[in-house]
Amino acid sequence: QTNAPPWAEGSVVAGPRDVHFHSVNLWNRLCWTRAQGSLSQSTTYTVEYALYGDAVEVGSSVQVVWNAVEPCTDITQMECDLTEQTHDMEEAYYGRVRVSGPNGSSDWTETDGRFRPMSETVLGPPQMEVTLRENYLRVLLKGPYRWRSGRTRGRQSLWSVFPHMVYNVSVYNNRSKHRHFFLLTNGSLTLGPLDFNTGVCVTAETHSLSRHLDSQPTLPACVHTPRGEAPHPAPEQTARPDGREPPKRFYVLFR
Repeated sequence: QTNAPPWAEGSVVAGPRDVHFHSVNLWNRLCWTRAQGSLSQSTTYTVEYALYGDAVEVGSSVQVVWNAVEPCTDITQMECDLTEQTHDMEEAYYGRVRVSGPNGSSDWTETDGRFRPMSETVLGPPQMEVTLRENYLRVLLKGPYRWRSGRTRGRQSLWSVFPHMVYNVSVYNNRSKHRHFFLLTNGSLTLGPLDFNTGVCVTAETHSLSRHLDSQPTLPACVHTPRGEAPHPAPEQTARPDGREPPKRFYVLFR
């Protein structure tokens, strides 16, 4: 005797699994995985969302008010963009998904808990430009920017959304095998003069000092100083981006 798959006649249609919100730069998507055994090519998904606290009394009970999402009705992909529906970052939201197939529809599968955009979004990598001129390394950073939806006006930096933001810049010297970190409250860092014939790789990510948000780093950007016999004379340094007392010369950082 074999076990009948969920799509077999007379069986209960299996619902989707692992229904959850995934958010990067306030691009808020509801995602899920396919129900085990749901192999039909005609399988579709329908999404609804609810605002925390939005409920009505029905008889002696209180029921959550679920809202349909027209662009995510009878879709075949396993994600739904709810950025516009969850635009208010101070609110909390629920999501749910239902499967429809040749043998009917499943029960709704809901998210395990509330989704709070303000505290659960991930800060994506900033835009980074790394240049090398006369053995001086310059790093320029912008963003990250809020994902644009029908409710956003223009491009909005997340620095204006979340308070107390900083850039954490990592500089790796391929010759010395040392890595140094700099906390920046602006988007510019200059280091040098560097040793000749030295490779340097830079990555950066954004952090909020007041909110515990995950962040994604940039891909490494690497440059290589020209060949030469000795480093340039090093000018005096007057400040360090991370606020600590600076060494007397820049190149000490890379030895």
